[in-house]
Amino acid sequence: MTKSARTGRIFLDYLRNERGATAVAPYSPRARAGAPVSIPLAWSEITGSSEFATHRPTFHVAHFPDWRPRLTRDPWRTLPTTRQSLPALL
Repeated sequence: MTKSARTGRIFLDYLRNERGATAVAPYSPRARAGAPVSIPLAWSEITGSSEFATHRPTFHVAHFPDWRPRLTRDPWRTLPTTRQSLPALL
């Protein structure tokens, strides 16, 4: 579903729920050679004159000191206390 067709909605891709399909949480290592890490990027980092606009960025566990400054806080600290729910459809 295109982004414009889901304004104000959450898109649940049921096709990702099958054998072999993966989803990776931010700052999690992937089960791939070199242990690449899933890191969120701002749109401004992948558009315009950003260094990432011209090549695909890769981050690896072994290079944590290089990308550690991106973490201004522990991204998992509040996870155990997070309470949320999805609203009913209107």
